[in-house]
Parts: sequence; structure tokens; C-alpha cells
Amino acid sequence: MVIVMALAAFVVQQDWLVHIADSQWVADYLAHEGWPAFLLMSAVAIVYTAAGGPRQVLAFVFGYALGGWIGMAVSTLLTTLGAMVCFLVSRFLVGDWARRRFGKRLDKVQVMLADRTALKVLMIRLLPVGSNLITNLLAGATHIRLLPFLAGSFVGYIPQMAVFALLGAGIGVSDHRKMILSIVLFIVASIIGIYLYRTRSSRQIGELVTKDL
Repeated sequence: MVIVMALAAFVVQQDWLVHIADSQWVADYLAHEGWPAFLLMSAVAIVYTAAGGPRQVLAFVFGYALGGWIGMAVSTLLTTLGAMVCFLVSRFLVGDWARRRFGKRLDKVQVMLADRTALKVLMIRLLPVGSNLITNLLAGATHIRLLPFLAGSFVGYIPQMAVFALLGAGIGVSDHRKMILSIVLFIVASIIGIYLYRTRSSRQIGELVTKDL
């Protein structure tokens, strides 16, 4: 945790969190510096998403820099690792305080996610509402297992990450087919999200993860 906090402070000091949202800067940096740049930008991206940065921006940037499908895979993996970092920070650094401050809310989250954790986390990620950061923090403060949480998160992230990565790739190479595909995927993902949100269990999950802390 000390290493993660030190890395976060260094990233902020170097203004890399600003650059991570600049598609052209990232593309040029990766093209000129190669693998060391990719590893460095990956670490920055993990910190960015762990701190609550929009994962859609990450997907767009890496889609623009690396191409649609590779950008989608990379950004989805990095977002999942960012969720893991946030989950672990919540569990080991602020979990006790969170349980004292939000005990009743956390009890509801614990009951909701204790059974079929991966499936229910996947539903949360697909919902058209909610905060990625709040979900990670609440989940980390409960006693659910990490691996099912990460599995559900990874799969649930894919639809939106594909949409924005393909959009970024389409803009990067002026490929209208990729832009159209991203729009179609966005419509499909929205329909799935709305359908899930209309189910009883998803409404309960949505209420838990969207109420103001």
C-alpha cells in the first residue's frame, strides 16, 4: 500500500494523470518509447482508474493509440486492476472506518453480494447507473471474496470498453465502420443495461450503489 501511495503521489507530481486523457499524446509517447512507455502508462492508468477516473476515457485513449480490439483488451484489464487496487485499499486501510460510518449500508451490500458474487458484480457493471469508485470502495469494505469480484468486474466492463475503444480507433484512423460498430454496440449495451435495471434484483443493487454516501 505504501508503494501504491508513493506511485500515486509521483504520478500526480509529474502531471501524467492529465496526459492519460490526451489520446494523441499517449499514441505518440507509446510509438516513440516502446515497451517501457507502455508499462509506465499502464501503471498510470491503474492509478487513474483506482482513483475514480472514467474508464470510458481510458478505453477511448488506448483504442486510439493501440487499435480497437487491443485497446479494449488492455484498457479492460487495466481498469480491472485499478478496481482491485481500490478494493484492497478499502479493505485494509479504510474498511474499519467505513463499517463504523456506513454499517447498515454495508450490511445490505454484504447480503446482496455474498451469494453469486461474480454474477451480481457483473450486473452492477452493466447497469446504466452507479459509480465505479463507490462500488469498489463499498465492496472492499465488506467480506466478499476478491476473485469473484474481479471476475464479474472484468466481464461486466467489456461492453462499454469495447464501445469506446472502437470509437477511439475509428477516430484515430478515420474508419467510419468502427465508429458505426461502436454506436451499435453502445445501443445494444444500453438495451441490456436498461433491461437489467428493470429487474427487481438489479433495482435493489442499483439503489445500493447509487445513493449518496
